[in-house]
Amino acid sequence: MEDQSPLKYVLPTNEIYKHFSEKNIDFDNHSKECEVIKTQFSAYNDLHNLCGKLINNLKEFCTKDGNDNFVKYNCTYLHYWVNDQIIKILKTTDYSIYYPVIIKFYMTWEEIIKTLTCEKYKCTTEGGPLITLDRENFLFRKKLYDYFYNYKKIEETTFSIVYKDEEPCKYLLSIQEEMENLKRECGTSSNKCPSDLNFENYNPKTLLDTLQCKEKPVSREPYDDAKEQGISGGHSGEDSERINEVMGNVSTSSDSSVKPIYISIVSVSFFGLLFLGFFLRKSNNLGLHLMRHIPGKKENITYVDDETEKEISSHYFEFEDNMSSNTRYDIAYHPA
Repeated sequence: MEDQSPLKYVLPTNEIYKHFSEKNIDFDNHSKECEVIKTQFSAYNDLHNLCGKLINNLKEFCTKDGNDNFVKYNCTYLHYWVNDQIIKILKTTDYSIYYPVIIKFYMTWEEIIKTLTCEKYKCTTEGGPLITLDRENFLFRKKLYDYFYNYKKIEETTFSIVYKDEEPCKYLLSIQEEMENLKRECGTSSNKCPSDLNFENYNPKTLLDTLQCKEKPVSREPYDDAKEQGISGGHSGEDSERINEVMGNVSTSSDSSVKPIYISIVSVSFFGLLFLGFFLRKSNNLGLHLMRHIPGKKENITYVDDETEKEISSHYFEFEDNMSSNTRYDIAYHPA
């Protein structure tokens, strides 16, 4: 009997990137080109391995039909994959570190292409924004281009019971939530987005209606970071049972043990008050002395606390202002 259990839907761009990543590392006859990467960026060994995977991907493109638009799309996404892999390897937001690596990789890419015999199609490098954009703006552009491709592929897909249909719905809903921000950001920089971009042609609501997505699709148990790390904010079943057992014992013993405890507390409190009254009566002078000095001390303490609090608050907001001015990412908005 055929297994009809639902399959996990994978976004088309993720399928492409997965295919690129699964390529074997190949330095055959190309060790010289990648050796430059290894030597110049010796602190990052994974960059050398990335170069080896790039070689195998470029070889595969040589066997593809250049008239196929999806082959050309995939070549573009090879660029996005390379840049994204470099970002993950470097783990830095410093453009002065990121930029030289990107430039060197693209130069090496061209050197590798020269050594390949590509009878059908050559996946050559693209310049422009893919090189000049910093890390954050590149990731913004990648998200946008991933969405365009995914939109078209989802539009062409006929969904059935075989797929967990809520997966594309989740993705489209997440994009819909970001759409206004995407439009706004595209109005601030021509490098982030194509100049002829028409968001209405990629309106997520159109696909959401076509797929009959719920406003909040059915999903599996939400990700719990604490739970994934083995840290639980609640009690285990065993702990809960022990807690209930203890609470039950307290409840059932209220008639026999709690009343004597109350009587003991009241008795001790009564005798304590009698003793305190007797002591204060015999020590009236000491009481007057304390009453004279305690308020004065209290006023001094309150005064110091107020001053300290004002000073701390002043420095705190001063620090906040400095942090804001140093870290703010100001972008002037110019409507298209």
